[in-house]
Amino acid sequence: MTQLTFGDLDYGFKRKRTRRELFLTEMEQVVPWQSLLALTAPVYHKGGKDKQPDPEMHQTKKGNQYYFGMKAHIGVDAEGGLVHTVTTTAANAADVTQAGYLLHGKEEAVFGDAGYVGVEKRQENAERKTQWYIAEKRGKVTHDRFADRYFCTELLTF
Repeated sequence: MTQLTFGDLDYGFKRKRTRRELFLTEMEQVVPWQSLLALTAPVYHKGGKDKQPDPEMHQTKKGNQYYFGMKAHIGVDAEGGLVHTVTTTAANAADVTQAGYLLHGKEEAVFGDAGYVGVEKRQENAERKTQWYIAEKRGKVTHDRFADRYFCTELLTF
Protein backbone atom coordinates (compact mmCIF):
# COMPACT_ATOMS: atom_id res chain seq x y z
CA MET A 1 0.00 0.00 0.00
CA THR A 2 1.31 3.42 -0.91
CA GLN A 3 0.99 6.40 1.30
CA LEU A 4 -1.51 9.03 0.18
CA THR A 5 -0.52 12.67 -0.04
CA PHE A 6 -2.71 15.57 1.07
CA GLY A 7 -3.31 16.30 -2.63
CA ASP A 8 -4.56 12.74 -3.25
CA LEU A 9 -6.95 12.95 -0.32
CA ASP A 10 -8.30 16.31 -1.42
CA TYR A 11 -8.82 15.19 -5.03
CA GLY A 12 -10.42 11.87 -4.03
CA PHE A 13 -13.48 13.59 -2.60
CA LYS A 14 -14.01 15.86 -5.62
CA ARG A 15 -14.55 13.26 -8.32
CA LYS A 16 -17.86 13.33 -10.16
CA ARG A 17 -20.44 10.93 -8.71
CA THR A 18 -22.20 8.64 -11.17
CA ARG A 19 -25.96 8.63 -11.67
CA ARG A 20 -26.04 5.19 -10.07
CA GLU A 21 -24.26 6.45 -6.94
CA LEU A 22 -26.61 9.43 -6.72
CA PHE A 23 -29.67 7.18 -7.12
CA LEU A 24 -28.47 4.70 -4.49
CA THR A 25 -27.67 7.50 -2.05
CA GLU A 26 -31.13 8.98 -2.52
CA MET A 27 -32.80 5.56 -2.14
CA GLU A 28 -30.79 4.88 1.02
CA GLN A 29 -32.33 8.03 2.51
CA VAL A 30 -35.85 6.95 1.54
CA VAL A 31 -35.52 3.26 2.51
CA PRO A 32 -32.43 2.37 4.57
CA TRP A 33 -31.25 -0.89 3.00
CA GLN A 34 -29.88 -2.54 6.16
CA SER A 35 -33.13 -1.80 8.02
CA LEU A 36 -35.14 -3.33 5.17
CA LEU A 37 -32.96 -6.46 5.15
CA ALA A 38 -33.32 -6.82 8.91
CA LEU A 39 -37.10 -6.47 8.59
CA THR A 40 -37.43 -9.13 5.87
CA ALA A 41 -34.80 -11.58 7.19
CA PRO A 42 -37.15 -13.47 9.58
CA VAL A 43 -39.62 -14.34 6.79
CA TYR A 44 -37.28 -14.61 3.81
CA HIS A 45 -36.67 -18.26 2.89
CA LYS A 46 -33.01 -18.89 2.07
CA GLY A 47 -33.32 -22.66 1.80
CA GLY A 48 -31.57 -25.31 3.80
CA LYS A 49 -32.96 -28.04 6.00
CA ASP A 50 -33.11 -26.04 9.21
CA LYS A 51 -35.21 -23.16 7.85
CA GLN A 52 -38.85 -23.60 6.94
CA PRO A 53 -40.57 -21.12 4.60
CA ASP A 54 -43.27 -18.81 5.90
CA PRO A 55 -46.63 -20.60 5.53
CA GLU A 56 -48.25 -17.39 4.22
CA MET A 57 -45.97 -17.39 1.18
CA HIS A 58 -46.74 -19.49 -1.88
CA GLN A 59 -45.39 -19.98 -5.36
CA THR A 60 -46.95 -18.91 -8.62
CA LYS A 61 -46.03 -19.19 -12.27
CA LYS A 62 -46.07 -16.25 -14.67
CA GLY A 63 -45.09 -17.21 -18.19
CA ASN A 64 -42.32 -19.79 -17.79
CA GLN A 65 -40.95 -18.27 -14.58
CA TYR A 66 -41.84 -19.41 -11.05
CA TYR A 67 -42.03 -16.88 -8.23
CA PHE A 68 -42.12 -17.60 -4.50
CA GLY A 69 -43.25 -15.15 -1.87
CA MET A 70 -45.88 -12.47 -1.57
CA LYS A 71 -47.45 -9.78 -3.76
CA ALA A 72 -48.05 -6.15 -2.92
CA HIS A 73 -51.27 -4.62 -4.26
CA ILE A 74 -51.00 -0.84 -4.39
CA GLY A 75 -53.76 1.77 -4.75
CA VAL A 76 -52.40 4.97 -6.31
CA ASP A 77 -54.08 8.32 -6.98
CA ALA A 78 -54.09 8.76 -10.78
CA GLU A 79 -53.70 12.54 -10.69
CA GLY A 80 -51.01 13.01 -8.08
CA GLY A 81 -49.36 9.59 -8.11
CA LEU A 82 -49.57 9.26 -4.32
CA VAL A 83 -50.02 5.83 -2.79
CA HIS A 84 -53.13 5.69 -0.59
CA THR A 85 -53.49 1.93 0.06
CA VAL A 86 -51.20 -1.11 0.17
CA THR A 87 -52.27 -4.70 0.79
CA THR A 88 -50.24 -7.89 0.62
CA THR A 89 -51.26 -11.43 -0.30
CA ALA A 90 -49.59 -14.73 -1.04
CA ALA A 91 -48.07 -14.88 -4.53
CA ASN A 92 -50.77 -17.25 -5.78
CA ALA A 93 -53.72 -15.01 -4.80
CA ALA A 94 -55.66 -13.42 -7.67
CA ASP A 95 -55.28 -9.66 -8.03
CA VAL A 96 -59.01 -9.15 -8.54
CA THR A 97 -59.73 -10.31 -4.96
CA GLN A 98 -57.94 -7.26 -3.56
CA ALA A 99 -59.59 -4.56 -5.69
CA GLY A 100 -62.22 -3.76 -3.06
CA TYR A 101 -59.54 -3.12 -0.44
CA LEU A 102 -57.58 -0.80 -2.73
CA LEU A 103 -60.45 1.61 -3.35
CA HIS A 104 -61.23 4.40 -0.90
CA GLY A 105 -64.79 5.04 -2.16
CA LYS A 106 -64.41 8.51 -3.69
CA GLU A 107 -62.90 7.48 -7.04
CA GLU A 108 -64.74 8.25 -10.27
CA ALA A 109 -62.51 6.10 -12.51
CA VAL A 110 -60.36 3.06 -11.78
CA PHE A 111 -57.51 1.86 -14.00
CA GLY A 112 -56.06 -1.62 -13.63
CA ASP A 113 -53.97 -4.22 -15.41
CA ALA A 114 -55.28 -7.51 -16.80
CA GLY A 115 -55.19 -9.12 -13.35
CA TYR A 116 -58.33 -7.15 -12.45
CA VAL A 117 -60.52 -8.39 -15.34
CA GLY A 118 -64.07 -8.94 -14.07
CA VAL A 119 -63.72 -6.64 -11.06
CA GLU A 120 -66.89 -4.70 -11.97
CA LYS A 121 -68.93 -7.95 -11.82
CA ARG A 122 -67.85 -8.90 -8.30
CA GLN A 123 -70.43 -8.55 -5.53
CA GLU A 124 -68.36 -6.15 -3.40
CA ASN A 125 -68.03 -3.71 -6.34
CA ALA A 126 -71.55 -3.97 -7.78
CA GLU A 127 -72.84 -0.83 -6.03
CA ARG A 128 -69.84 1.37 -6.82
CA LYS A 129 -70.57 4.30 -9.13
CA THR A 130 -67.24 4.30 -10.90
CA GLN A 131 -65.94 3.86 -14.42
CA TRP A 132 -63.70 0.79 -14.79
CA TYR A 133 -60.76 0.79 -17.23
CA ILE A 134 -59.17 -2.65 -17.10
CA ALA A 135 -56.65 -3.90 -19.66
CA GLU A 136 -57.54 -7.03 -21.60
CA LYS A 137 -55.65 -10.27 -21.09
CA ARG A 138 -52.87 -10.92 -23.59
CA GLY A 139 -54.87 -13.46 -25.63
CA LYS A 140 -57.73 -11.02 -26.21
CA VAL A 141 -55.66 -8.14 -27.54
CA THR A 142 -56.32 -7.68 -31.27
CA HIS A 143 -54.06 -6.30 -33.95
CA ASP A 144 -55.15 -3.19 -35.86
CA ARG A 145 -53.71 -3.57 -39.38
CA PHE A 146 -54.47 -0.02 -40.47
CA ALA A 147 -52.72 1.73 -37.61
CA ASP A 148 -50.09 -1.05 -37.29
CA ARG A 149 -50.33 -1.04 -33.54
CA TYR A 150 -51.85 -3.11 -30.77
CA PHE A 151 -54.86 -1.92 -28.84
CA CYS A 152 -57.20 -3.24 -26.19
CA THR A 153 -60.80 -3.31 -27.44
CA GLU A 154 -62.25 -2.94 -23.95
CA LEU A 155 -60.37 0.27 -23.17
CA LEU A 156 -61.46 2.01 -26.38
CA THR A 157 -65.23 1.67 -25.81
CA PHE A 158 -66.40 4.49 -23.55
